[in-house]
Formats: sequence, C-alpha cells, structure tokens
Amino acid sequence: MHLEALDSFGDSVASVERSLHKTRLTENGVILDTTKEKLGPDGHPIHSIKKDEEHLAIINAPDYCGSCGGAEEHKGQCCNTCDDVREAYQKRGWAFKLAGDIEQCATERAEAKEAMTSKEGCMMHGIVKVSKVQGALYFRGYSFREGNNIPDEKLFDISHTINTLSFGKNFPGLINPLDERVHSRLDSGLFQFHIKVVPTRFQNIKGAIVETNQFSVTEHFSNQRENGLPPGVYFSYDLSPIKVHMTESLQHKSLIHFFTSLCAAVGGVFTVAGLLDSVLYHGHRRFRGKLD
Repeated sequence: MHLEALDSFGDSVASVERSLHKTRLTENGVILDTTKEKLGPDGHPIHSIKKDEEHLAIINAPDYCGSCGGAEEHKGQCCNTCDDVREAYQKRGWAFKLAGDIEQCATERAEAKEAMTSKEGCMMHGIVKVSKVQGALYFRGYSFREGNNIPDEKLFDISHTINTLSFGKNFPGLINPLDERVHSRLDSGLFQFHIKVVPTRFQNIKGAIVETNQFSVTEHFSNQRENGLPPGVYFSYDLSPIKVHMTESLQHKSLIHFFTSLCAAVGGVFTVAGLLDSVLYHGHRRFRGKLD
C-alpha cells in the first residue's frame, strides 16, 4: 500500500511515506506477528526463498554503498535502501518502478507479491505535512511514480476503515465527519472523498488559542468497469476562503449574573402587571361612565 500526496501545482511530498507507519494485517484485520517466520521443507523461512538472494547478499554486506541509479546529488552518495533510491528519483522528477531490477528493492518486491497473494491488509498512520493549497491524497496498491505492482487490479480489495482523519489539532467539540467510517466492497473500484477544509481559530476559556481546521466531505464510489481507473482511495481537499473564529464560554453563570437576571425578570413582571392594571382600570371607568 502506498500513499502519494500531490498539490494543485503537481508537486508531490517527496518523503511522505517516511512520516507514516505501516502495519501488516490479516484478511480479517488482525495485526500480523511478523516475528514468527513460516518455514519451508528445508527449514528456511518461506519468504526468504521467494526473494532475490543474490541482491540480498549484496545489500547486506557491511561495506555496501548502493547506487542511486544516476540520481545522486553529489559524487559518492549512497542509496542503501529502496526508500533512498525512491526519494532520489523523486527529487530528480524521474519515474520510479518497484518492478525494475533495483537491487535495494528486492525485499519490497517480494513482500508486495506475497502480500497480494496472501490477501493481507495494511494499516497506515502518521502525519503528512502539505502546503496550504488545493491538493489530494492517494492510497493505492502502488505509487504513480512506480508503475503497476498489482498482479490483477480486479482482485484488489479496497475495503477500508478510516479510524480518524483530521486537518490540524483537535479542540473540544470538534467533529471529524470521517472518523470511524467503514467501507466494504466486493467489487474493485475507486473511492473518492471530496473535502472542503475550513480554517478555524479556537480560543478556550483561559485564552489559549488553537489554529486548526474543520472540514465537510462528500463521497462517491466508481466501479472499475465503469471508469477504467485504478483501484484505491482518493481524498481531494480544497481550502475555504472563510475562516471561523470560535470562543469558549462558561456554561454555568456566576451568582451575581443570576441575581441580576432574576431582578430583571421580576421587574419585567411588575412592569407588565402595572400596564395591564392601568389598562383594565381606565377601561372599566370609561365603560361605567358611558352607562351613567
């Protein structure tokens, strides 16, 4: 599973996945115990048999300094992991394909294939810093820059649960409309969430100020057979030109305020009673005068 963040200018957050944490899940959403290895007939872990043993032997060497594939920023720069190569390519604006022959990505290629064939899930959490302009977040089985790593897109399960999604810090009373949202689909396609972000300034009763955002959302699902788009979950967001200011106040009023309100209420009752008494008195006198 990959996340790519793009803004309206087409710029992407180069190291977005470095700020995220991924956890492997079973088909039923249970966290996998990755410390336990499944062994093959020869006693070796099954997943290691599937990996490119030649590449793994090279990158595990103590003095290894991997090539950045021509994307080095300076002479002698080392790219020892797949993420290092990916980031170097993105800084150059080059297309990065996990399915290529980059030796540092041997482990990632094997894990991607194993995860797809075993119907594993992925839980992602973290913080992504984006510019204050219109943009989008793409959750897909592969990155735009990496090409297709899914054996069969029609088999890609896009069922998902959004535990929480927010644009900034929380404050008392804030409601994020996508929290605890569950979507389950038997057919593959593209989930689209269109979000309107409203800048918000919240001041609590002690005077502390929180600069954050609220948002509203509309959603739509497109079947892959209808639109031909790759499966995934897509969040597009746009900033509102209006900013909301919120100030917290006391729910329980002071005793002085209570007595002031009480006196005003009693005074109002006496004033209204006096007016009614005056109207009835003068009306009664006029009526009796006419009779006499």
